[in-house]
Amino acid sequence: MNRQILSAASPVGMPKESDFQLAECPMPHPAGGEVLVRELYLSVDPSIRGRLSGLTTFAKSIHTGEVIVGGAVGQVVESNDPRFAPGDIAEGMLGWQEYAVAPAKALRKVDSAGNPSDAMLPAGVSVTSSGVVQGTPQKSGSTDFLVQAQDLALPSTFPSAHC
Repeated sequence: MNRQILSAASPVGMPKESDFQLAECPMPHPAGGEVLVRELYLSVDPSIRGRLSGLTTFAKSIHTGEVIVGGAVGQVVESNDPRFAPGDIAEGMLGWQEYAVAPAKALRKVDSAGNPSDAMLPAGVSVTSSGVVQGTPQKSGSTDFLVQAQDLALPSTFPSAHC
């Protein structure tokens, strides 16, 4: 089973829990040239807010019932392309879901010697061995920040949907 976070409504004001749904869908299977990735880290990007508005600006909008778009880092489970093997770490626009199928040419292989979540971070930000993201001041007067970065755990409190 593949759990996905879908758009349930276009947010009015700040996004709220009822604007999203948790769907349990059949496991996707990769075709030729594709890779099945089990996602480990998701990007919660500010651009998602604009995409949820229903308007297409610099990026395609997300419509009700669609998987929330976003970058992710994950481990290859199955590959039908010679560029990736099971166990490789890959990064790409895989959406908010536990498993995603993507064309191998749309993914970037991540050095598995480091922390896979480092592939999602901007310059000056690093993940510690405890899984905490720490910001590095870029200039005098800037502020450090901490964000908890753990393996993907999708909430069970969203309204349910079926594929």
